Amino acid sequence: MFNMNNIALYQSRTPLIAHEYKIYNLLMGEIELTSDKDKLNTYDIVLVSLYKNYDAILSIDEKVKIILVIDDLWNIRNHGKLSSKDKRCIRRASGYIFLSNYFICHVSTSNKPRMVLHLKPNKSDLNFTPLPKIPRSIVYSGKYLKSKWEDRKTKGGYRAYHDIFKSFTYLGWDVYIITHTEDMREYEQIGCNIIRNIPQMDMYKHLSQYELGFHGFNYTDIPELSQFYINQCTPNKTWEYLAAGIPTISYNAGFSSLILNGKWGYSVNNLAEINSLDFSKLPLEQYREIEVIDNYKDKLWELIKQCIK
Repeated sequence: MFNMNNIALYQSRTPLIAHEYKIYNLLMGEIELTSDKDKLNTYDIVLVSLYKNYDAILSIDEKVKIILVIDDLWNIRNHGKLSSKDKRCIRRASGYIFLSNYFICHVSTSNKPRMVLHLKPNKSDLNFTPLPKIPRSIVYSGKYLKSKWEDRKTKGGYRAYHDIFKSFTYLGWDVYIITHTEDMREYEQIGCNIIRNIPQMDMYKHLSQYELGFHGFNYTDIPELSQFYINQCTPNKTWEYLAAGIPTISYNAGFSSLILNGKWGYSVNNLAEINSLDFSKLPLEQYREIEVIDNYKDKLWELIKQCIK
């Protein structure tokens, strides 16, 4: 018999990365959080992210039900196919949580239970007092960027934001980047302000001080696989600035631009459009109340129940 009270979410990194933080907060009080790989076999059900967790997943005993969080398909994004370890982990799972519709077409789930859970904010994190605004400020919150413009032709070149941020500064905006990327010298030369070490629990309040949030990608000289990825993915930045209460400016963001355009942000084809847009007309607060991850809670519990039948 499986115990619905003996469920854990595996914490793959410290501090909690965004999607683990949001899933844990969604189910807080009903599941445990553990970063101890050796403890995973003591649970009946474990939720665990696929990305960089191969060893943890494949060490879990067969009697434990695994719900695999498909948070990234690095090998699809960069090589166009799943690795053998990807496939082993996917076969091992009893159910799947996809963080983007993009991932579904690449994974054969053999009719096992699955759901899409977009990385919207937790409603409990929306209760904060906004900070005073920095005039003419645009923020980009992204863990990793391409440090050098010359690397745009390589894997992940869609995160070479040099030309985009240079355009914003030319148009009279101050650019702020929240990142873990160590070498940010080329961005500093452009005039960007670099900010580090903002915990996820404090992120929305910190973001509230900027006038706009940027969501998008570099499209110049990137590989074909990267073009496909950025056109289909729905990253958490689709909703992150909405959670902070600031409008989103979207550029080269593919499908996710369609989600937010005219609601809590604008999608532009030319960055110069930014100075002619009236962001005050967006019904941002209306969507901020309803675009929350809490709306997935019942569906997530239904998925967990289906996995233990």
